[in-house]
Amino acid sequence: MPERPHLSFPVALGSGGRLRTVEQGTDEELAEAIAMVLAWPQGTKREAESFGAAPTIGEMPDLEALRVAVERSEPRVRILMGIEKLDAAIERIALDFQGGPA
Repeated sequence: MPERPHLSFPVALGSGGRLRTVEQGTDEELAEAIAMVLAWPQGTKREAESFGAAPTIGEMPDLEALRVAVERSEPRVRILMGIEKLDAAIERIALDFQGGPA
């Protein structure tokens, strides 16, 4: 069991039927924190209305807006983004992140 456990996101059962946890401040935990920000519709968390990202269902997401949402909602993370135009209709997007200890 991790020394500084956080519940995993999404919440899942691990070995022995216990809730799966991740170590706070690890790349795995930071990646899950990013996923939580992107999955949470902005403005729906009463205690932190700026948390989350604007929904982009059925449309291309605004990558810069998503980067800003993640960095605003999860201050331990900096998103590194690269976009490579492959042709007129296709772009390859590379996302990575940097984070520090919690």
